Amino acid sequence: AAVELAEMIAAYPQETLRTDRQAMLEGIGMTLAEGLEREAELGRQVLDVARDGARKFEAGAGRSGDGVPPVAS
Repeated sequence: AAVELAEMIAAYPQETLRTDRQAMLEGIGMTLAEGLEREAELGRQVLDVARDGARKFEAGAGRSGDGVPPVAS
C-alpha cells in the first residue's frame, strides 16, 4: 500500500510537490495565517505548471480520468 501511495504522489508535477513540502516544513511553528500566506507565496512560484496542466485538460487530457493519478482510498 505504501508503494502504491508513493507512486500516486510521484505522478504529480514534481515542482508543485516540492513547494508543497517546503510550505509544510516552513509552516511548522507559524500561525495558520502565516502558514497559509507562505503556502500562497510558494504556490505562485509554480503557477505556470498549474496553467500548463489546465491547458492540457482543456485540450482533453485527463478527461474521464485518463492519465490522472488515481485517488487513494
